[in-house]
Formats: sequence, C-alpha cells, structure tokens
Amino acid sequence: MYDLLKEKSGDADVKITGRYWDEAYSPIGAFYVDENGWEAEESELDEDQWEWEEENPEGFFWDDVIEPAFRALEEELGL
Repeated sequence: MYDLLKEKSGDADVKITGRYWDEAYSPIGAFYVDENGWEAEESELDEDQWEWEEENPEGFFWDDVIEPAFRALEEELGL
C-alpha cells in the first residue's frame, strides 16, 4: 500500500498512520509506515470498561480512557 501511495504521490512525502484495538481494548496500538519502514507501539489497558462505566456514569470510556491512551502511544511514535 505504501509503495502504491508513493508512486501516485510523485515527490510528496508519504506516511501512513493507523490505530488498532481488540474488542476489549487490550491491546491497543498505533503505527506508521514511511520511506524508512514501519514503527509501532502497543499497550495493554488495565481498565475494565464495564467497571469503569459503573464508577463513572457521566463519563465516556472511549473519550476518557481509550483516546488518551492512543494519544500517548502516538506521542511515543512522534506522530
């Protein structure tokens, strides 16, 4: 996929980024692919979604737990 995008982009820098997660959000990960290859970071979350939601009925698990964890992984990757 990277090679195809690079071919189509001409002289432009190409970087593919992505996120992935298991249905229970453990693990979650972030990655990128560029001209130097690929890098990825992965994390196991200690939070149980159902317990967290019971303790935080006004919160949103994705916004309050998952998204910050993704941002931390992306920061480690320099994204």
